[in-house]
Amino acid sequence: MHTVYLNNQQYTAQNVNASLVVAFLSVILLLRYLLKSKGEGALAWQNILGRLALAGYAVLVAFLTLTFYRWPSFGTYIDVIKGYGGLGQYEFWRLSVFHPEGVAFSWYQMLANISLFIPLGLLAPLVLPKWRGIFKIIPKIFLTSLIIETIQGISTFFYLSNRLFDANDLVTNTTGGVIGYILYKFVVRYIRIEKQLFSQGKHFKEKQDESDF
Repeated sequence: MHTVYLNNQQYTAQNVNASLVVAFLSVILLLRYLLKSKGEGALAWQNILGRLALAGYAVLVAFLTLTFYRWPSFGTYIDVIKGYGGLGQYEFWRLSVFHPEGVAFSWYQMLANISLFIPLGLLAPLVLPKWRGIFKIIPKIFLTSLIIETIQGISTFFYLSNRLFDANDLVTNTTGGVIGYILYKFVVRYIRIEKQLFSQGKHFKEKQDESDF
């Protein structure tokens, strides 16, 4: 619940989270992938698990970043936005990166924003080939963060949320995504080494079995 007081009157809005919408869209995309892969005979459980993990991550991000206000009526919303909304109240210095007098900023917030996008850099390349490559993934991570910040900024401007467009988040989110991609490269390299060792061990065992005869 969110409450404001204007002209001795109380206005209350319900909080509505976008995670259910993201979950619904994720289910549709997963079903589309399953049907397409099954038709092509290329269905793999690794990809299914990876996409499920990515979908779960998307729902979590929506839950943490996209919460909106639902006012009782359109008339109530108009009264609130006229008297208390963000129209005309934004100061452009708030959009400067790491400005000491800008939006609330702390080491905790910075680490939280970095950590939030590490799973994206790790999971997306595992199941989405177009996200593989450092020069491919950085613009996509930045764009993902930009979309979230833009939604937050627009919704707050029209008093449908209480978030700000924070340029700091663009930097920290992208940094987290790059860290996640580095982890992805380590994971892929480890898997390849394990496969090579397994293949060499299997080949060595087969040669030993042949020599026993």
